[in-house]
Order: sequence, then structure tokens, then C-alpha cells
Amino acid sequence: IMRSLDINIPLVDINMCLYEPLSPCNQTSCQQSLRPNLTHPMLLSSETSTVVGVDITDDYTCSCGPLEPLPSVCYDGFCYNGGTCETFNNTLVCRCPDDQDYGPRCELRTARFERGYSWYEPFTMCDNSSISLSFESKEKTGILLYSGPMVSRPLADYPKDFIYVVINQLILETYLDFGTGTVKLKIPLRRANQPYNYSVTWNETSITVEVPNCQGNTTIDNPDCKVSVPLPGKEFPSHLLNVQGPLQLGGVAAMESFSRLASSYGWSYTPPTIDPFYGCILELRHNDFLYDLNSTDYGKDTFMPCSAPAAARIILGEQSIIIIVV
Repeated sequence: IMRSLDINIPLVDINMCLYEPLSPCNQTSCQQSLRPNLTHPMLLSSETSTVVGVDITDDYTCSCGPLEPLPSVCYDGFCYNGGTCETFNNTLVCRCPDDQDYGPRCELRTARFERGYSWYEPFTMCDNSSISLSFESKEKTGILLYSGPMVSRPLADYPKDFIYVVINQLILETYLDFGTGTVKLKIPLRRANQPYNYSVTWNETSITVEVPNCQGNTTIDNPDCKVSVPLPGKEFPSHLLNVQGPLQLGGVAAMESFSRLASSYGWSYTPPTIDPFYGCILELRHNDFLYDLNSTDYGKDTFMPCSAPAAARIILGEQSIIIIVV
């Protein structure tokens, strides 16, 4: 487009929430929403051609909660994944296929990853944040999640923030950068093939990672299962996670290597290259928001829910057909 029109487009989809010094919320929680003007389209015309576009206004909300209040009347789409909406005591409730795999609005809680990945909407930018992830890994190594840059720095002030959570030989490692320095936090896990509950929380002063059952027992207070560090940065440490790219679960795809990204963005640590995850994600939350793991448009070797039947491989023999389920 730039070459054809002989113009320069420095950046598309500018979200001012990402740039803390320019944020309309003054370095606090910030959400952007795009509002189209459907009655007055943009029109550019000349003697030979006409271009019609949509006039978009970006609005900013300086909070971390839902942008709209919960409705009081059922409508198509309130309940996800085929759930049925009903009104009970002036409150909307959803009837879901079952209570184990689905949340209050029939969000699919679980997914099985067979060394694949799935993309989801990124975390919102919040003052005091908590990310909680329940999982069970079949192997000692695997990527749990990544959200951050996927290409080298396009602009000098483009956000360098990222979060990367992996299992590395039964050591759960969290890499986190809010723009003023990278931190690495480690918690040992007892073994694979066991459910674990992971959480990372941060505020204006510190970051805390915890896996209460890291050694297999939730009733014993183990100091190895919790680690806290102060926010990096000498004078004005940032405490906001500014990410625009997709949240990637289970693995990463369509992005540059971590060594190249670390060099481009000046990260204090270079995240390790880890094999994709083989196991189940049992639940993912950001603050009060429960992720619907079925709401992905891009993924590979991912099956929903976790208990979904495994893929069948058909082998043609000379005398018969043998079906092997793996």
C-alpha cells in the first residue's frame, strides 16, 4: 500500500494504552475499545476513483473490569459453547453440557495440548494483576504460555513487555518484563503427571509466583513453593504489562527466536527455547476473567476439552484395516 500510494504508514492500530508515558490513563489500568461511526462513513474521491472507509473512534477506559455491565435479559451469545441462558432470581444463568469442563457462562475450562499451541486474546492492562493457571504435564519440559513481542522492535519506543511461563526439567520458570527490566522466578515441581496450580501476581512494588502444591502436598507450607522479588527498575519501575500480540498457550508459532527478540528489545534475560507442552490446561484466569479455551481461531494439535477422544490413526494392511488409537 505504501509503495503504491507513495505514502508512509508508521504504525497501524495505535493503542495508546501500550505507551505508558502517553497513556490517557496516566500509567494506571487502561482498556481500549473501537467505536465505528456507521452513519457517517469516510469518503475520499477524485475524478477517477472513490474510496469509502469506516470512521473509527477509539475510546479509553481507565479500569480493568468489563467494559459493559452484565445484561438483564438473555440474548444469543451470552452463554458460550452451546449453553442455554435462563433467568433465575433476576440473574442470568447458563445451563452447560457439564459442570466439570465449563464455567459460569459455559466457558470451556480445559484443553489438551499434544505439543501444539492455541492463540487467545491478550491480557488486559491492569494495575494489580493476577494470572492463575492450573495444568497437568505429561512431560518434564514444555511451554505453558507466552504473551509479548513476536517480531523485532518496529519502533524505538515500542513496548518490550512480555510474560513467558515454562516447565524446564521440572523447574517452573517465569520470565516477566514490564519495560524496566526482566525478572526470572523459579519453583521446583515434584514430578510430572500431577495437577499443579500456578499463580503470578504483581502490584506497584513486587512480583510473586506461587505453586502451593509444588511438592505434591497442599497442607504443608513449603517455602520452595513461593517466591517474591521487587519490581526491577531503579527510579520509576513499571508495574503494567503492556502486550498487544496474542496470548499463546502450549507453544509459540509465527515469531522470531527468543535470542533475536531479547537482543532487539534489550531484555535482561534471554528466555530459553523450550519444546511445546504435552498435557492439559485445566483452567486459565486473569483476575476475575475466566478464559474460554474454545475461543481460539488459530491453533495446532490442541483438543477441547481435555477429555476429548484422542485422534485415531488408520493403517491399511494387506488383509485388513487396523485402527490404532493414540
